[in-house]
Amino acid sequence: MKHLLKTALLGGVALLGTALSGHAQNADKKFGLSGYATLLQYRGDLGSNYWDTRNATYGGGLTLSRYISKGFDLNLSANQSTLRYPAEPNTFTNGGGFQTDNRRFYANVSTFGLGLKFKLPLKDEFFVHPYALLQPGFAYIYSDRYASQTALNSRNTFGAFDAQGALGLDFRLGPGASLFVQAGQHWLFAPDDALDGVKGRDDSFTEGYDRYMQFSAGLTFAFGKAKDTDGDGVPDRKDKCPD
Repeated sequence: MKHLLKTALLGGVALLGTALSGHAQNADKKFGLSGYATLLQYRGDLGSNYWDTRNATYGGGLTLSRYISKGFDLNLSANQSTLRYPAEPNTFTNGGGFQTDNRRFYANVSTFGLGLKFKLPLKDEFFVHPYALLQPGFAYIYSDRYASQTALNSRNTFGAFDAQGALGLDFRLGPGASLFVQAGQHWLFAPDDALDGVKGRDDSFTEGYDRYMQFSAGLTFAFGKAKDTDGDGVPDRKDKCPD
């Protein structure tokens, strides 16, 4: 799975390089393909890496999007990344006597999501387009969990429902491509010890599930053909005499 996603990502980047003669995604070219890099930060029973960029874990992915209106896009995404805690490689937690002392985990995370992108209804020609993303999906994870500095790893492979909420900005670069940056949070609806090997004492919705932040940045190019009934090169939606 990991190798397939990497191959797909490289293919997507290659396609982006050939798209410089196109146009930014809009009502005429309704489909978009994005290639992007990601940075992940964990928060769960072992602790939190949120807003800590030291030794961050990285990955990448692809998104196929469909323009619905000035206010909405539909997104289909696939992402492959790694996730760990503590942030420093091969180090262990030290919480001062709690059950989470001398533990760590390192996981490979593959996610697949189908989401709705809510955009400010601005003109397509505007340079910046803010948006919010709500994206349910599926996560497939294999995690090496270490219960102490001398214990062998306990590998756990599992699938889980994944929910993502994110905010982002699209920057129109002119004919050829657009750039986007995005920050969001994922919740993994799996047994509390599935990812990190530790079951917490708080079963509330906000604290009962392990989660992680995902920061993404990438390029998008559009494809498709605008409807032009009379063949004059002006799309019907802008043509005063489309027939």
